Amino acid sequence: MRLFAGTASALLALAAASCALILDFDDLTQGDGAEAGIPCTTDLACDDGIPCTEDRCVAGSCNSEPRALVRIGDRKTITGEIGRAFRLSMAATGKRFYLSVFYETPATSTREVSLHYWDVEGDEYREIPALSQLNAGPVLSKPASRAALVATSTLPPAIHAYLASGDPPAVFHLELDGDLNLDEFRSRAAEQTPSFDASIETRGPVAWQTGGGKVWGGWLTTAGTILLHSGTAPLPPAPSPDFAPSPPPALIAPLAGEAEPGVLWHSSAGLFAQLRNGSQPLSLVQCDTSGTALSLSSTYLEFGNAFLAVWTREQNPSGPTVLESALVQCVDTGFCQQSAPTCDGPNAPTRVGSRNGALAFYQRKSKPDSGYQFAALPAVEGQEASLSLRLREVTVGQEASSKELELREIARTPLGALANGPNWPEVAVATEDIVSVAWIEPANAREVVHWERYRVCYPD
Repeated sequence: MRLFAGTASALLALAAASCALILDFDDLTQGDGAEAGIPCTTDLACDDGIPCTEDRCVAGSCNSEPRALVRIGDRKTITGEIGRAFRLSMAATGKRFYLSVFYETPATSTREVSLHYWDVEGDEYREIPALSQLNAGPVLSKPASRAALVATSTLPPAIHAYLASGDPPAVFHLELDGDLNLDEFRSRAAEQTPSFDASIETRGPVAWQTGGGKVWGGWLTTAGTILLHSGTAPLPPAPSPDFAPSPPPALIAPLAGEAEPGVLWHSSAGLFAQLRNGSQPLSLVQCDTSGTALSLSSTYLEFGNAFLAVWTREQNPSGPTVLESALVQCVDTGFCQQSAPTCDGPNAPTRVGSRNGALAFYQRKSKPDSGYQFAALPAVEGQEASLSLRLREVTVGQEASSKELELREIARTPLGALANGPNWPEVAVATEDIVSVAWIEPANAREVVHWERYRVCYPD
């Protein structure tokens, strides 16, 4: 259950530490790597038995490097029938990571959604190459969006997915068990009349939980409105829009108080936040309002009972992208507030050249005043694109602070004609010390999905 901070001062304390939630990429943490030593041919031959060193075979010699983020095993590369990969979604339980991939086949340009799980530390892995295989009927035969995933904390856990399918596309709510077996009795359409706006491939429903573990899905309609659906509620006979912004939004992301759901949305008028029972949307301050919004996401900060919104704008088709963030806190009565950003100087919540970041937060029981931010941050530098994984500790209380524990580049490729490179990552935290990141990357005139797991080594 969420612990609502309740006052503006609590949000301001969090904001004081939040300047570095997205920024300060230049302070790369370097390990104290050992000198090249024992001859080797594989990484396995270099295992020194120390969990917090990354042991690699480099140019025929073993190298052990202390890190805060230590990769577990090898990278998993998902190719399958992928020609283009549009978007991913990831969720985690204490036992497994779950990943969905929305892709297009190279031969027939058929669109599909694949589902995968990977044990937190072990080698067990399962793949359902085509979601339509889970249903004998035509309902899921034409996926039109990614499957947005949520994993519950119940025992046993349930995996919820919201996705659009059909022609015209309608939104469906699916429930699966921990082995990705579909519960046909609890899976159903989330709307009677198809409404999903599938005009942009990277757009899809969003899914999240509110207090008490209640699952919600939300999506943009062809009418320019926003619909919400409870994963446990029956299908409403004639659903009316939960939000009808004017002008119509182009992007949405999850928001909530403690139990009341809401959304963030981006339109030509700006960025807004509103709970379902809120009387008026909150217009968020943006430091950079030029260009076109490409992406919008949010993550819940348990230690501050707030949401961190992250969005990307593109200055023009040939210009740079700008990543920006904002902290928003809402209460169940419908009131939302934003911590006022400092738009000038080193504390501005913007980063030129970065795009489409993905974040997850974790609160350790042993340090209730601290939150740990895991961020996958794609960037474009000249004719190359890169992806970095960052771990940062943010402390709130009497003295707010932010400390970088590690920032490491994990992928880099040349840019292609569509400015593709490591992009559209997803991050999930399974346990206190295990995190996972996946992303889309070009490979041999097609695209692949790379997936990695990391052990987290905290300084204390």
